[in-house]
Amino acid sequence: MSKHTTTLMDILRSELIKRGKNEFINDGRLTFFDDKYAFIEKVAKFDDDVYDIATLHFFGNRSYPDKTIDRNFKEAFTNRFMDRQIGRQTMEAFQSQVVSLFIQYSEYIYYTFGHLDDFIENKATSETHSDEQSTETSDYRGLEATLPQTEVNLNITDDDLNYADTNNINKRQDKGNREANSNSENRTFNPDNLDKVFEMKERIMNKFDQKCFLQIW
Repeated sequence: MSKHTTTLMDILRSELIKRGKNEFINDGRLTFFDDKYAFIEKVAKFDDDVYDIATLHFFGNRSYPDKTIDRNFKEAFTNRFMDRQIGRQTMEAFQSQVVSLFIQYSEYIYYTFGHLDDFIENKATSETHSDEQSTETSDYRGLEATLPQTEVNLNITDDDLNYADTNNINKRQDKGNREANSNSENRTFNPDNLDKVFEMKERIMNKFDQKCFLQIW
């Protein structure tokens, strides 16, 4: 005997209706054939209504700090599994399993859904910083003195001299500060990395598939 539950699309449709969305009548006119109001189009485009519903009901209102990565992953998840039946009897149990995997694979999701260019193009960056300081001091003193007969010693380390015909004192101090910064970035496209990213995405999605959805043959 086969077991059946609800699909993600059923949940999205129900929540969109609760929010006042209508596929068939809008502004007093029939919109049945207008893709603008079709729920399947809203899901495919993953507009703000669908994003909010998925975040609240599928992911327990949890999000990554990086909004771009968060939206990219949830869009891929929702569109991939929208016609699949959840693998739990209640939404609470399904949500708990999704949140558990969402946290467990957070680092893999972060890099495979948010930094593809850096990985595929083998991005390498380097930064160097140097700061040099130098001080140079010179002190020249020249004395010419006719000493009194009572003075036989002369101390040239004194700035003030009581006995001198000529007293020249020349001091100089030079200070230097040199700071240098350099940054470089290299990118080399590697098609093998593109395959690795695809494989990693498939591994992540397959894990959600196995743990969160019914497996029907």
